[in-house]
Amino acid sequence: MGGQTKIDCGKNLITQMLDKTKNLSCDLFKNPFFLAMSAVFIIGKLTVNLYMGAKIATALRSSIVGFILYLLACYFIHIFTDHSESEQSLSAKKLYVFIGWIIVTIIILLLEIQINTGAIDGEILLWSELNANWKVLTNDLIQRHEWIEGTGLVGWPYLILYVLIPLLLALCNRIKLPRIIGWKTAHAALPFVLLYVIAFVVIKGISTKSMATLLAVIVWPAFGEEFLYRGVLQQALLGVVKKPVTAIVLTSILFAVSHIPIYVLAASSSVLLGWSALLPIMLTSFFWGYGYYRTGVLWPWILIHAISNLVGM
Repeated sequence: MGGQTKIDCGKNLITQMLDKTKNLSCDLFKNPFFLAMSAVFIIGKLTVNLYMGAKIATALRSSIVGFILYLLACYFIHIFTDHSESEQSLSAKKLYVFIGWIIVTIIILLLEIQINTGAIDGEILLWSELNANWKVLTNDLIQRHEWIEGTGLVGWPYLILYVLIPLLLALCNRIKLPRIIGWKTAHAALPFVLLYVIAFVVIKGISTKSMATLLAVIVWPAFGEEFLYRGVLQQALLGVVKKPVTAIVLTSILFAVSHIPIYVLAASSSVLLGWSALLPIMLTSFFWGYGYYRTGVLWPWILIHAISNLVGM
C-alpha cells in the first residue's frame, strides 16, 4: 500500500506540473503583449549584436539564449508557487492617476538631466533645491566617513517621487498597498536570491563599504523602483486589465521607458547602445514582476534588484 501511495503521489505531482506548464504556456504565448515584447527583445538584441560585429549565428544564439533564461526563471517561479490571492478591482480613472504620476517622474528625470548637462537653464521648483541641499549633506558625510562615497546615498531624495507620493496616492484612492515582507510564499524566489547573493560576495566581496553600498542601493533605487512599479503600478494595472501577463508586460515597458533619461540621454556611448540597454531592463522587469505576482511579496525582488544593479546581472 505504501508503494502504491508513493506512485499515486508521484503521478499527481507530474499531473500538477504538466497542468501548470500548460497554463503558463497559454498565459504567455497566447498573450499578444507578451509576444510583442518578446519580438522586440529578440530582434533588438539581434540587431545590436550584428551592429557590434557578431556573426549572425552568434548574434541569434545570444538573443534567444537570453530570452530563454528569463523564460525558464519565470517557469520555475510558476511551478513552485500557487497564486490564489484575489485581485482588487479598480476603475480606469484611478489607474490614470498612477500612470500620470509615472509620466511626471519621467519628465522630472528628463529635465534634471538637461539641466545638469547644461542643455537648458533653470531649475525644478523645490526639487532642485532639495537635491542640492541633500548633496551638501552627503558630501559632508563623505568627508568625515570616506567609505560612504559611492554607496548611492546621494539618490535617496528620489524616494519622495517613488515611494512617498505614490503611497499617498494609493491611500487616497484606496489602493491595496504591496506586501514588503513575508516568508510563506517567498520560497520559490529563494534560489534566485541565493544566486545573486553569491554573485555579490564573489564580485564585490564582504567589507564595510560593500555592505554599506548594498544597504544604500536596497533603499534606492531598488526599494523605490520596486515599490512604485511592481508594488503600485503593476497592481493598479492588474486591477483594471484583469490579465496578469498583460499588466506585467505594460509595467515592464513603462519601467524601461523610465530609464531612457539615464541610458539614452545621459549616456556617453552611441544612441543605439543606449537604446539596446533598455531591452534587458524590460525583460528583467518582466521576471521581477512575474515573481512578485506569484509570490506576493516584494523583498526578494528588492534584494535581487539591488544586487543586479551592483554586479550587472
